[in-house]
Amino acid sequence: MNIILKNVLKTMKDSLNSEQMKLLEETLLKEFEMQYSENKISNNKLLDDFISSKVYENCSEQTIAQYKRENEKFLAHINKRVEDIDKRDIERYLAEYREYHGISNVTLNNMRRFISAFFNYLEFEDIIKCNPVRKTKPVRELKVVKSSFGELEVEKMRETAMNIRDKAIIEVLNTTGVRVSELCNINISDIQQGTAVIRGKGNKERHVYFSDKALYYVNKYLGTRKDNNEALFINYNKTDGLYKRMTKNSVEKIIKDLGLKINIKAYPHKFRRTVATRGINKGMPIQEVQALLGHSKIETTMIYCNVDVNNIQMSHKKYIA
Repeated sequence: MNIILKNVLKTMKDSLNSEQMKLLEETLLKEFEMQYSENKISNNKLLDDFISSKVYENCSEQTIAQYKRENEKFLAHINKRVEDIDKRDIERYLAEYREYHGISNVTLNNMRRFISAFFNYLEFEDIIKCNPVRKTKPVRELKVVKSSFGELEVEKMRETAMNIRDKAIIEVLNTTGVRVSELCNINISDIQQGTAVIRGKGNKERHVYFSDKALYYVNKYLGTRKDNNEALFINYNKTDGLYKRMTKNSVEKIIKDLGLKINIKAYPHKFRRTVATRGINKGMPIQEVQALLGHSKIETTMIYCNVDVNNIQMSHKKYIA
């Protein structure tokens, strides 16, 4: 653009006076800028391309939806082209969002991470020179140790469950440590000799294992089924004349309602923390707990574990005192 502009001005120099030259230069610059702006790819198209890249990378549907949701909110609020967004825009947006919605620093850092991933993509594709999010710092998080279920709490939930299906769900969650989405995707045929191969985050396969008690409740539940659905767990009510596979939301509601009945906070993901904690406290190597839960990083597994203080004291006497 600069070369063309210089050549035109050089050619017209002897034919125009200074005022005419200035007007010509301003007109050409304006036209070039308009043409350049029209040729730019819109923010929405760039975001669509980014989401397509995440689909290609085999990210989970939930993760992809979150990438899309967080960046759509951000771009709509900032209302600038991605090339013009800077560090101050990002910090102002995150600070105002936290103040208005009252979210935790953990949630805020997650938002920052999803936005940063989009700008990393733009940098990699040479749309922008550098990712402005890297110039911002994550906020300090208050580390809260989340609790796991006690054995008595699991027993109470099982006894409170109104039907054999819900009892089976509790046992499968409590012994396999599967994610609720993974639970909903298990088929009856997936279970072979107390083991199932499931597909977790990132489309990665892993083995999970059913205890004798879990198999007992699963088989007892399957004995009540009169349908041909391949899903391990189905809704009791028909949809369009058919029994449909249970969804994440329906399982979460079942566990939440059971918790309310016995006055505890209960949700399916808490069973993963329970399985990890039980394994560590009974001496299961952390690497094996990691493999069981399908974590890519061992640090994630450590966050899940609530180590028994008595075990720490015994280990101290054995190895240190």
